[in-house]
Amino acid sequence: MTDRHPQNVSDERFVFLALDFCLSVGEILASNGAGAAQVSDTMYDLAGHLGLTCVVDVTFVSLSISHQADPTKPPRVQIRQVKQRDLDYQDLTRVDYLVHLVMTDQIDLSEARTRLTRLMSSQQLPPFGFVALSWGLMGMAVALELGGTGAVLPIAFLAAVCLDLTQTALARRGFHIFYRQIVGGAIATVVAAVAAARIDGLDPSLVVTANIIILLAGVSYMGAFHDALTGYYITAGARLLEATLATGGIIAGVSLGLSVANWIGV
Repeated sequence: MTDRHPQNVSDERFVFLALDFCLSVGEILASNGAGAAQVSDTMYDLAGHLGLTCVVDVTFVSLSISHQADPTKPPRVQIRQVKQRDLDYQDLTRVDYLVHLVMTDQIDLSEARTRLTRLMSSQQLPPFGFVALSWGLMGMAVALELGGTGAVLPIAFLAAVCLDLTQTALARRGFHIFYRQIVGGAIATVVAAVAAARIDGLDPSLVVTANIIILLAGVSYMGAFHDALTGYYITAGARLLEATLATGGIIAGVSLGLSVANWIGV
């Protein structure tokens, strides 16, 4: 166990490091799908536990935190932009555990910053293809739930694997979710159309529908409504717009896939 406040909060270096730590935690939470209320509450709690009275502002694209110990002096303000979003429950779990350690005084600020830096710099990815295979199994399960049998199931599996691998590659290159959804919808449609042209009796609509369900931005819609219900209307509106764009990308992708299938004669 460590002392709760080993540093004097009037020490400018301590205040700067504490604000930076709170902001970094908030950035990781926001970039991995956490709601605005959760991000804000976590930053408030951390700052308060470290002895700082802060003002936190969370929007869809930026985070800010400020502390003013003396009303006769200007406040210390730090701002961070959230440039990339990707739902990652592993990172959320690790950060939540780190926050728990700080809030229960099991580690001090210095150790917490070291662990956070290590967490942000290390990318412990699952074995290559494991996530894609998992999505493939999910696509096959959805197709089965929709009534698919026989060749529909392996085709849905193949389409989901190709879809995930392609979207992951595009995400690493910084493509917006709208364009990734277009590519995903097109891949699912082309794979289904080609398979239907070669396999008698195959219903391509089941393959396409199974992969559309995988692509749907359900988490984004739920996050938008959660932000709205907790009073973060700007963030809620931005999340809702992003989810709508993602859904529009699916429609555009399916239309593109049908055009490609028609062009190659299937």
